[in-house]
Amino acid sequence: GITATHTDGTKLLDNAHYLTPDGNGKFEAEDGSVLYFTDNSEVGFTAYYPWTAPDELENGIIQIDGIDATNQTPEKQPEIDFLFATATGSAANPDVKLQFRHCMSRIVLRFLPGDGIATLDDIEYTLYGMTWDGTFNTLTGEAKGKGPFTNILTLTVPGDGAAELSSPLILFPMLDNDQRSLTLTMRGTTYAATYQLPQNPQNNVRGLFAGHSYTYNVRINNTTMTISQATISDWGDGGSEDITSTN
Repeated sequence: GITATHTDGTKLLDNAHYLTPDGNGKFEAEDGSVLYFTDNSEVGFTAYYPWTAPDELENGIIQIDGIDATNQTPEKQPEIDFLFATATGSAANPDVKLQFRHCMSRIVLRFLPGDGIATLDDIEYTLYGMTWDGTFNTLTGEAKGKGPFTNILTLTVPGDGAAELSSPLILFPMLDNDQRSLTLTMRGTTYAATYQLPQNPQNNVRGLFAGHSYTYNVRINNTTMTISQATISDWGDGGSEDITSTN
């Protein structure tokens, strides 16, 4: 969805639906129209993904009620992975380049075999203390979760003798200091851990921040489970907390 605003405030595009038919990042208007710059004045562009029809927006804001396990499949995650970009253009510089950024937060749970465990079978885990409700502002790119943060997410990750498993989750940014818990069941044994959201070292606020990805190693031992910080993806360094638990 692209909005283009002239310096005098005139809207040249307003949530126009653009597509990249060849998947190469070159966008075309769905209706085939072409935007022409009428003078040398600068035009400001905002763009977001995925596009939402105007009648589903309220002052440019998308209301999301019900992100849950059904949204966390690889096929469905792009529908909740909101992206946003800004750019400028003019008759003198008509080639507008949009550099999109992630507006949601991401947690990656990386399951690894530990002491007494050679390989991994199917894992069912439950993550407590999240929120599935929130908003996305198509004009500013702000994604924000709504409390209370009491939702539960249960997912099964197929194993079948794997050396490691990974489960990426796309979630709303949120700030909260309360403890949360993770439970995991494999081969009939259930493990549990309590944890807090990562702490921002700059202001000591705990939360999931927009555009950040938090990757945890979840090591499953014969009688215990440990969760510790792993490498951070290119979404940005969100930090993490070390968590140790017993079954």
